[in-house]
Amino acid sequence: MLKVLAFMKQVATGLQMEGNFGTAHVYRSSLNAIIAYRGKNDFVFSEVTSEWLKGFEVYLRSRGCSWNTVSTYLRTFRAVYNRAVDLQKAPYVPHLFRSVYTGTRADHKRALGDLTSGFNIGWNISTKHQFNMMLGFSETDVREMLQYYKDARQLPGNVDISAMIEEMRPWYDNYCFAEESLERDPKMFNCDMVLYYLRNYMDLGKSPKEMIDPNTRTDYNKMKKLIRLDKLDGNRKGVLRKITEEGQIITTLTTTFPAIDITKPEIFPSLLFYYGMLTITATRGNYLVLSIPNNNVRKQYYEFLLEEYQDNRHINLNDLGLMYYEMAYEGHWRETMEFIAHAYKENSSVRSSIEGERNLQGFFTAYLSTNAYYLIAPELELNHGYCDLFLMPDLIRYDVKHSYIIELKYLSTKDSEAKAEAQWQEAVEQIKGYAVGAKVRQMVHGTELHCIVMQFRGWELERVEEVMQK
Repeated sequence: MLKVLAFMKQVATGLQMEGNFGTAHVYRSSLNAIIAYRGKNDFVFSEVTSEWLKGFEVYLRSRGCSWNTVSTYLRTFRAVYNRAVDLQKAPYVPHLFRSVYTGTRADHKRALGDLTSGFNIGWNISTKHQFNMMLGFSETDVREMLQYYKDARQLPGNVDISAMIEEMRPWYDNYCFAEESLERDPKMFNCDMVLYYLRNYMDLGKSPKEMIDPNTRTDYNKMKKLIRLDKLDGNRKGVLRKITEEGQIITTLTTTFPAIDITKPEIFPSLLFYYGMLTITATRGNYLVLSIPNNNVRKQYYEFLLEEYQDNRHINLNDLGLMYYEMAYEGHWRETMEFIAHAYKENSSVRSSIEGERNLQGFFTAYLSTNAYYLIAPELELNHGYCDLFLMPDLIRYDVKHSYIIELKYLSTKDSEAKAEAQWQEAVEQIKGYAVGAKVRQMVHGTELHCIVMQFRGWELERVEEVMQK
């Protein structure tokens, strides 16, 4: 017999694919409320009785839900039940919903209280673990949805669903919206991104050429508008640079944003979290570790840095793109690295606020992120250390022949030659250690690995060589 939870997921997914996003959202909210009440184990419609429904109603009220919310959940479930009955997948029980509330009630909390105290009766549920899984697709959701459309012959018959999920994972996965969900719930996929990918596959029989949905520009532009509130070149820009270069920030999560505080840089990470540009990855005592969730979002951060550098001194990205092709397919890396190093030297905004190796790494990351052939992984842990930049070949989409580890070293203009030589030898040993790690061998997937060390003195490239592996 038809399972209740599986059928509700199927109906919600179908509504979303038809463009009925609001209705699909209500169905998923109702589904999550039922799971919170009954648990994640599925059950059949014959188990739904008047007593079961009454218990659900009582449960919702005990959790603080208004009568209108209770009615919404129950009416949604009644609609699902009626669908199942129409399909002859559920037994028809007359007057099944008679004992529970499915009407509407006026909210009497109005007028003077609202006028004098502003909006203070809202309940922020966005970071509550009970609702964590309604804010995205779990891997199970994605798998069931892809299988549904494959069975309906909307996807190619030979499509490998597991391979599709693995292609999407580094771009769309890894969201967690509640601290309590870190250990209890799976990481969530971005719904819009998954549907963007699915629509492309249904239309063309393959994954999209650009894994990032252009609609995400909306959130990116919101972020830029917030940054423009700064009157000085720091504050929010500094926070954004830190997140871009380190991949995370340790902070507390702000839940309210009074207009008087909107320009404070300390609340900026919270705004990025609510925009979906940061996610919860760990805790540090009373603090949260908010991290860049995936490649889709990471690209947007890099774009911010790139625009800043390009506004100051424009370089031809088309020429750079052709160089990336030579790197990926021919192994010709030197021209590309020296080209970016020259741009670094010429960029006066970098020179005027130089912060050593960290600033240098941010500049290279921003320009390397414009390539189509690699996934850029800054500060990747490799064999008990952290390399500056790892260019992992995107072999799912391109037949890349070469991969790269890049180690960047920075000297001040006053550092001695002895220090320069010692630093260089240290970098050589570091990158050799990275190269022999099992993790690296797994990620390069048989491509030829190049280990590149670049040493800068101030903003001048002093030395660049490929280190031969052991």
